[in-house]
Parts: sequence; C-alpha cells; structure tokens
Amino acid sequence: YAEIGWSPSSAVIDLRGIHLTLWHADQRVAEGVPEGEGVAVGGGWSFDKEWVVFGRAGQSTGAASLMRRTFTAGISHIWKAYFDVFGLAINYSEPTDQQLRNQTTLETFLKVKVTQNIAVTPSFQLLINPALNPQEDIIGVAGLRLRLAL
Repeated sequence: YAEIGWSPSSAVIDLRGIHLTLWHADQRVAEGVPEGEGVAVGGGWSFDKEWVVFGRAGQSTGAASLMRRTFTAGISHIWKAYFDVFGLAINYSEPTDQQLRNQTTLETFLKVKVTQNIAVTPSFQLLINPALNPQEDIIGVAGLRLRLAL
C-alpha cells in the first residue's frame, strides 16, 4: 500500500488536496485471500471555508477487492469552526464478480464534534441494486461512528 498526495498548504490539508493510492495484496492460500492490486485517485476542495466537494475513483484487478471499479462524488457543509460537518455522497461500483449487479449507494452523514477528542457521526446509506443481495432492489443501512483522538 502506498499513497502520495498534494495540498496547497499544510493549513488546509484536510480541506484541499488530491491523492493517489496504489495497493497490492499477495495471495494467501491458508487464509483464503486471493491476489489483487488497484489504484485510486481522490481529493476534495473547499470553497468559502464552508463547502467541500470531494470525489474518488478506483480500479482493481484480481479478486482481492469486492469491487473492480468504483466512483464516488459528494459535497459537505462545514460549520462551527470546522468541527461539525453535514455531507451527501453518491457511489457507483462494479463488482469483481461480474455475475453480481452493479451497485449505487447514496449516503448522508452528520459529524458532530462532542469534545475536542470525540466526534460522533450518524449516517444513512441507501443501497440501490445491492451487489451481495440480489433478492432486494433497495436496502437502507443506518450507521453510527465514534471517533476518539488520543
């Protein structure tokens, strides 16, 4: 795994920048892990220190990754001095197993900084044509993340 990125300055590294990620996974027969490799490019850019547009595109070969191609785009709004963030995103993914359906995911999230070291992020995802569940056309998934910075 290797990643390289660029930002116009260290002061805005979380708000403006692009990055390139390369990865490789060796086959591990005993663990049932197939070989694979991939590349992804992504980034985000803030406007008026309140709005951030972001995106990511990735491609993989081999069977180590569930998806062989994925594209994400979104927008987020920052308020309260960069602490709280509301966002919307859309993702389109093509599974490595071409017998599976291509999947679209819509997500909304709200990151709330509770204290200087703790952030809580409730989220909701709507999976359209879920790749791993061909019996359903739409699935809703609620999530809750906790970030603890030590």
